[in-house]
Amino acid sequence: MQAELAELLGGSEAAPAKGKPGRPAKKKRVMSDAARKKIADAQRKRWAKQKGEASADKKAK
Repeated sequence: MQAELAELLGGSEAAPAKGKPGRPAKKKRVMSDAARKKIADAQRKRWAKQKGEASADKKAK
């Protein structure tokens, strides 16, 4: 049935590609360990500030 439908519509049997046509797939971003640690430390500092603690440095590993 798929082949017949494709023939009627003038398309091919193959399933359509995912995503928008004419655009290449996005590459996955890679983050270094140092960048990940920097972001995590900053987030811990924000959480500590919100909780009312003096500093998150004493809890950071």
